[in-house]
Amino acid sequence: MHFSGIHTLQVFLVHATLAVASIAWGHDIPSDSIRLDGKILFVDAQVRFDSTTFSKIGRSTAKSRPFRAGFLMTQIAFGMTEKLKSGSTVGSWVGQPPALVSMNVGSSHPVFKKPGQSQQHAVEWGVSLERLRLPSFDVAQLSDSVIGFVQSNSGNRLQAVIYERFPIGVETDTVAVTLSNRTAWRTSLQLGWTRTWRRDWAWHAAVGATVLLKSETDFGLEFPDINRGQAYAVKQQMAGEVFPLMDVGLRRRFSASTLATSSSYWTVALNVRTQPQLNSLFWSGIQLRWHWGS
Repeated sequence: MHFSGIHTLQVFLVHATLAVASIAWGHDIPSDSIRLDGKILFVDAQVRFDSTTFSKIGRSTAKSRPFRAGFLMTQIAFGMTEKLKSGSTVGSWVGQPPALVSMNVGSSHPVFKKPGQSQQHAVEWGVSLERLRLPSFDVAQLSDSVIGFVQSNSGNRLQAVIYERFPIGVETDTVAVTLSNRTAWRTSLQLGWTRTWRRDWAWHAAVGATVLLKSETDFGLEFPDINRGQAYAVKQQMAGEVFPLMDVGLRRRFSASTLATSSSYWTVALNVRTQPQLNSLFWSGIQLRWHWGS
């Protein structure tokens, strides 16, 4: 009993001596220990952190980058010619629709996607540079005695009707009008909504506006009439004018590949644009797009 008390006292003195020595020598208590009720307890612990938090932050930052999911597109479209009537355009008289070729760049921003479903909704915007080819002619080639126009028997040529009075009578004749193509340059901006289903199919609807980059001159041709006083009307549109548009389309994804951490794929689309104030009531065309991003 006496021996046990002595042993306990020795252990206490050793620990007390070590504690005092540690304080005296300026040693800090180990960083992996804590003091509890005057006793030092050593802690053996492992620290873990959730790396998914950083991944989510990274993804959120990536989503905020512009053009994270974008596209490049080329389009070929043809305008629907209006019904032939007095005052209609050259294209209506010769049955040649205006043709449009454009290059577009844009971006898509997913809005929501239901878990377990392939349906996806996105806001989509794009800007394009457009080149139009429109049938026209040089008015300088026309005689002052032209009173109107008629179609040729073949239907794809234009003829001017000449009416002249002479002392011995009146002469009426037709002369062929030499046609040419004029080029117009425009830019358009669209903002719309896209819905994808079954992964390979998507439709879009957009509204926007077209801005003329150059002034444009068109002609409204009249039927022959001696009393009218003019054979055509000049339609002038100035550079900078803005014309609203609406565009709808259906596209299909036909190939895909994975590049690094993002995917890219091609789509082919059929689209219809309505723009009644500019050359044609409807435009229909084919779009080829290259998409990137997820």
